Amino acid sequence: MIYVCGILDLAELAATLGPGALVSIVAPEEQPPTPPEVAAAAHLRLSCHDIVEPAPMEILPDRRIVKRLIAFARDWRPEAPMLVHCQAGISRSAAAALVSYAAHFPDTVERAAAHLRHSGPHVSPNPLIVALGDELLGLDGRLIAATQSMGPPALIIDDGPAVIPHPDHADAAPTE
Repeated sequence: MIYVCGILDLAELAATLGPGALVSIVAPEEQPPTPPEVAAAAHLRLSCHDIVEPAPMEILPDRRIVKRLIAFARDWRPEAPMLVHCQAGISRSAAAALVSYAAHFPDTVERAAAHLRHSGPHVSPNPLIVALGDELLGLDGRLIAATQSMGPPALIIDDGPAVIPHPDHADAAPTE
């Protein structure tokens, strides 16, 4: 499973899940320490801001960042949970979770997006990170389309993390 959360929920979720992989995708000044439940080598730190075009004094997500994410995700063993966080658990982390999932299970990205929307009605994956992941993984627009099919986010913040289950442990589609 891949769990998506904001930085404020990181410590509690790391303690609860004992994730096999952790992705911090936040601005450089927001990078947290590695939780004690996570091996240092299992913690990927990606520094960028939640933007989709260049802006002064901000770091744009780029191919280099998404290549690092894909390489890290491919080394992750999907039997262990992955925890992905950004500042709010809405945009960068949701996109990074979908790209990480697609690195292992490209044939079920549509189902992953549906599960992410169902468990995280507030998420809104960063479209630049999604587009770069789609390109680098050779998905021919499928990851972009899957993300767009999620529709607009709800104007609420849920109490728990958004989740993308392992495809072997998920129904064909999430149920209401």
